[in-house]
Amino acid sequence: MSTFTVTKNPEFATDVEVMQPTGNGHDKKILRTRFRVVPNSEANEFDLGTFEGTQAYLDRIVITFENLVDENKDPMTCDANLRSDLMDLPYIQNALVSAYTSALVGAKRGN
Repeated sequence: MSTFTVTKNPEFATDVEVMQPTGNGHDKKILRTRFRVVPNSEANEFDLGTFEGTQAYLDRIVITFENLVDENKDPMTCDANLRSDLMDLPYIQNALVSAYTSALVGAKRGN
């Protein structure tokens, strides 16, 4: 059994499955996302039933997106504007909230 390490500012990266709209429906894409863990006492302050509340929550939990490419498959750096633009898309918002919650539940179960 390993010793529990107290981490002052825990964060983690995970692959977020995003159903990206296309001309013919949707394609499943992977959006590698680095999250910060927010204590429940802070997370409860966000109203995820509203766009504004969800956006504020994502601003708090999403650190950055990794392994991005443009339409020509050239690597992209995730700056603050791109991060904001991506988090403004409803299909990405839903996927991020779901992936974050699932990752924390998995961590709590010891997976």
